[in-house]
Amino acid sequence: MKRLLQPLLSLALVAVCVSFALGLIRQSRRENMLSIPTYSWDAHPNAIVILQRSSSNCGCTPKISEMAMTGLSHGLDVLVMANADAGEAPALQKANLSKSISVVMPLSTAWKDRFFPQKQDLVMVRVRNGKVIKVVQNGVPPESFFR
Repeated sequence: MKRLLQPLLSLALVAVCVSFALGLIRQSRRENMLSIPTYSWDAHPNAIVILQRSSSNCGCTPKISEMAMTGLSHGLDVLVMANADAGEAPALQKANLSKSISVVMPLSTAWKDRFFPQKQDLVMVRVRNGKVIKVVQNGVPPESFFR
């Protein structure tokens, strides 16, 4: 009886460990997914998200409009998220340059907490199918960022 019970207990322990590991994998995938109530990642699977916390006139960060146009030239949809006082974002929203550019204001707290751990004013996030692929903070992204 003991010989029969030992393999069954080992099998049950393996099953519990595997289900726990799968649960952790699912949780990390959910955390990597981006959520915006008014934006459909299904309609825009290949995109860049440009996040601007405040207007920065120091010239040390690239212009939102330039990054948006670069994204469009690479065939990407562009989502700009910013606070209402954040420089170019309101102008982009008014201009409505393209159906491929969406502007969301204000910048949500969840996005601020996730992508502005320090004092950056501008963050660009490369997204594919609603998942973060690459992040560039306070600088011009390399050409590979747009691929």
